[in-house]
Amino acid sequence: MRTEGATPLVAHAGKERVTDSHAKDAAGIAATETRVATDRWLESLEPLYASAGPCHDVAHVVRVAMTAETIARAEGVEPRLAVAAALLHDAGRAAGVDDHEVAAAAIAERVLPGWGFDAAATTRVSAAIRNHRFSRRDSGVVDELTAVLVDADRIDALGATGVARAFLYAGEHGRAPRPATADDWAGADVAVLRTHWNEKLMLLPDSMCTSTGARLARARANIIAGFLEQLESEIAELRAHDREH
Repeated sequence: MRTEGATPLVAHAGKERVTDSHAKDAAGIAATETRVATDRWLESLEPLYASAGPCHDVAHVVRVAMTAETIARAEGVEPRLAVAAALLHDAGRAAGVDDHEVAAAAIAERVLPGWGFDAAATTRVSAAIRNHRFSRRDSGVVDELTAVLVDADRIDALGATGVARAFLYAGEHGRAPRPATADDWAGADVAVLRTHWNEKLMLLPDSMCTSTGARLARARANIIAGFLEQLESEIAELRAHDREH
């Protein structure tokens, strides 16, 4: 489950990992069936994200849900639980609170019974949502469902999607500090992505909780690194041409 050398995040693996029969049942659930359930849940999901910014809207959580399903199937975790956790993990952002994961967990407890989840499944999904941010985990360890959610959410910050989300965030919150010169303005988008890369994105592949998540994250991180190199090259060329004339 864990990536080699990673911080031990998963406790009681024997208890949390689904049994062989459950794993077979989970593997037997067709992806199309899970997608049909997702489409059905969207009707009640959309109002929960009506006030969310573009970086954490329904499009984001649906992508996270698709990635979570992929990781869950590979890691032997029930896909239906992983998908539900992913779809609701940012619902609390629409509540206008700082600790959105706490609000989202409470929302999940209210919504999941209507989606056909029993009390035990609701508790597991709610706990995964509450603990999906490292800064708010109840303890230093997480169960395997939380590990899947953590990885799927982080992977959506990488790759071409991650580039797009970084610029969406800049558009939503503005650039800091505000560019002062023509050169600053020309390179403003480079600065946004470079800062985000140095402070967070480049670190994500080594912080994944599952081997599947680590593999996906490494591939997507390479995409951002290549894009950033190209973007910096283009801006440098513009600046050099401007100085020559």
